[in-house]
Amino acid sequence: MFVLRELFDRISKTMSEFKENGVSVKISKQMIYQILQDNIQDENITITSVDFKDDLVVVYGIVKKVRMSINVSITLIPEGGQNKKMFFRINKVDPIHSKRINKKLFKDKSPYVSYRDEVISIDLNQIEKVKNIPVGNIKSMEITDGMLVVKIGL
Repeated sequence: MFVLRELFDRISKTMSEFKENGVSVKISKQMIYQILQDNIQDENITITSVDFKDDLVVVYGIVKKVRMSINVSITLIPEGGQNKKMFFRINKVDPIHSKRINKKLFKDKSPYVSYRDEVISIDLNQIEKVKNIPVGNIKSMEITDGMLVVKIGL
């Protein structure tokens, strides 16, 4: 009986810590790049890299139009999350802001990435580290030391 009580107390303490502090998951530029690249189904659009600058996510790519390649960059502002989905608002697109290009780039090809009204959502359940967390919501997101750190808690 004493062993069960000790086990129950340990589980309760762990759940309280999870609820209060959450679990931090580090997401690299390469992970974001792979998620976005896997979502593209237009052969005229390629994502070349993803970078974290200050508190922003910058997606670089190439759009091919009529025998011409145009380098583009899209600056995203992390806006938080719901359940295990991260939301990013499009802040700036260079050289031109085109909703048509944004729709093609972030087209709802997979169940993990969606685009609507200048907001991109990425479902973290496709990342193995996050799949292993059975329940939780995104509590915070911040870019620290070249990583996007997402805190998931109850």
